[in-house]
Amino acid sequence: MRNKRFTILIVDDNANNIFTLRALLERQDIGDIVEATSGEAALVATIEHEIHLVLLDVQMPLMDGFETAHHLQMTERTRHIPVVFVTAVFKAEEFRQRGYALGAVDYLTKPIDDNLLLNRIHLYYQIFEREQNLRKTIDQLQQSEARLILSGQVISSMSDGAMVLDAQEQIVSVNPAFSRTTGYSELEAIGGRAGLLKSGRHNAEFFRQMRAKLADAGQWQGEIWNRRKSGEIYPEWLNATVILDEQQRVKYYVCIYSDLSSQEHIRKRLQHLAYYDVLTDLPNRELFQDRLLNALTVAKREGRKSALMFIDLDRFKTVNDTLGHSTGDLLLQLVSQRIRDCLRTSDTLARLGGDEFTVVVSPINHERDAANVAKKIIAALVAPFEIGANTLYVTASIGIGVFPLDGEDPESLLKNADAAMYRAKEIGRNNYQFYSTEMTKEAMQRFQLEAELRQAISNEQFLVYYQPLVALPAERVVGAEALIRWQHPQKGLLTPYQFIKVATDLGLIAAIDSWVIHHACAQFMVWKRAGLAVERIAVNISGLDIERGDLVEITQRVLERYGIAPEELELEVSEGYIMHKEEGEIDTLTRLRDMGVRLAIDDFGTGYSSLSYLKRLPINRLKIDKSFVDDLPDDRDATAIARAVIALAESLQLQVIAEGVEREEQKHWLLEAGTHEVQGYLYGAPMPAAEFEQLLRAQLGDQPS
Repeated sequence: MRNKRFTILIVDDNANNIFTLRALLERQDIGDIVEATSGEAALVATIEHEIHLVLLDVQMPLMDGFETAHHLQMTERTRHIPVVFVTAVFKAEEFRQRGYALGAVDYLTKPIDDNLLLNRIHLYYQIFEREQNLRKTIDQLQQSEARLILSGQVISSMSDGAMVLDAQEQIVSVNPAFSRTTGYSELEAIGGRAGLLKSGRHNAEFFRQMRAKLADAGQWQGEIWNRRKSGEIYPEWLNATVILDEQQRVKYYVCIYSDLSSQEHIRKRLQHLAYYDVLTDLPNRELFQDRLLNALTVAKREGRKSALMFIDLDRFKTVNDTLGHSTGDLLLQLVSQRIRDCLRTSDTLARLGGDEFTVVVSPINHERDAANVAKKIIAALVAPFEIGANTLYVTASIGIGVFPLDGEDPESLLKNADAAMYRAKEIGRNNYQFYSTEMTKEAMQRFQLEAELRQAISNEQFLVYYQPLVALPAERVVGAEALIRWQHPQKGLLTPYQFIKVATDLGLIAAIDSWVIHHACAQFMVWKRAGLAVERIAVNISGLDIERGDLVEITQRVLERYGIAPEELELEVSEGYIMHKEEGEIDTLTRLRDMGVRLAIDDFGTGYSSLSYLKRLPINRLKIDKSFVDDLPDDRDATAIARAVIALAESLQLQVIAEGVEREEQKHWLLEAGTHEVQGYLYGAPMPAAEFEQLLRAQLGDQPS
């Protein structure tokens, strides 16, 4: 029976909602995702795909969620599919009862607790797995009799000797080739012990290691000297495999012997060793190069494409260093088997050495074919590897070169796939990257930017711009958000999006953030001493500032140096960072809050927050992300999300500020919904300190001449 993939159908007329849910589910790698933006499209999707769970929005134009669920219940093919309603509507009890009447199994309201949602999905995934296993068991039972007959015929006709031992290592079966090789008849062998063939050339340690390998990996292979009935000692190649029962206990040992005393067999064995890796039995570098050249030749002749993957296991050296090379070797064997299971018979998997593998995927019709194989390999390595008492986790970085785009000969294609693999490692490991001719150019540009950024810190080429924070309903400027800019000598004024990621990667972001806090607080006190009405200064901080451990001390020194009251400083942390932190980082924020410093979550709504986690955080303010404000007040989903955030903030006694306000109608809607402050181009873009001071003076009626 072919294993099916668990498939989830997300139905929502808002593309942002679908994107958020898809991102959450893909991180879990539970199964495949199918999307539908309307009820009608959902019904079509259930015809085109085998769906195992539906996440269904209630409020959609034309055919809403209830009508969609009704149609699913009326069709034999789909009536068994679990339906979970996902909606922002607050008539929870009324809608829940209506949904249950239509066959829904659950009802979740937005904003959704991601842990709650994932727990629900894992429940239905477990049910799906049990059904799969039950069907597989039935298939196996139906086929078992035929397999037994076929296995007996195959073993009897083998040219190599076969011997089956029970758990106590007593012989229960041999084939005719065994008798021809050893001289022992079936009657003489059955009931005897495995030591029947011992030559005396191997000591007790040899057999102890053999049994240990069988216990750990379930298989042992190697050369062994045995003794025929005549007394002649001869070399054999033994491949021993463990067969387990339903309780995972040893039931049988199956031993296949190849007589190495035959010159023909020795020749074949030496030929095999010349082209195959001894550890994994995969093609070695020489055979790989031959297979690659052949694949490229055929692809060129037929006008097709081929893909070459360079695979490197992430941090594999740690396994060897901590658990020893024997464990590392077993891990490489298991990894190679999982990768092999992801490939077609026409593809070639090779081991170049160490933890480096290559895959020739040929032919392919499109680059996405190679991407799909890479995704399968990454997914196949997710499950842990059990080796003895150790549970090991392995990820891989994969570089992909495509013929003829990335090279027309094996050498250049391999070099470029290798370069792409290093790119995959650079951006975080456990992913795949395609090679492109732009990679060298991008690498040089990044190298230059890194050097210029270090120079910018030394030469203080940074500026601080300020954007007004406006209180409603008075529409009075009450504060400023400090935003960094880089006055590049050649490229002009650069925004944070053009250099902050590089600064973070280089570990320079903490120094830059400290510089911004100092300059923003110094400017704030200039305005205060001039009698200008500004109540607070807001500064963004990165996660590295919190993780470094000295943010509290730095903040305390800044407040004391410039004479700023703690409540006049607000530090903003992105939602995406703060939602996944340990107690140590949260303790840092708590200490800042206890000092009196204000804390805000920036870009709220984009990080798919856990509400149970949110209420534990020591924050004072939520900032609604601009992406939600953009569609106000006309978009139904945007208004629902904004209302939910405002209601949530009110229940947690937090203030709300909306970012990206550009139109009057947005401001009016936010005011009526209960927003405390707004920020955006309607009141001013980020501006130099001098322009912001003019804005403050104009508000006081003190515009200088």
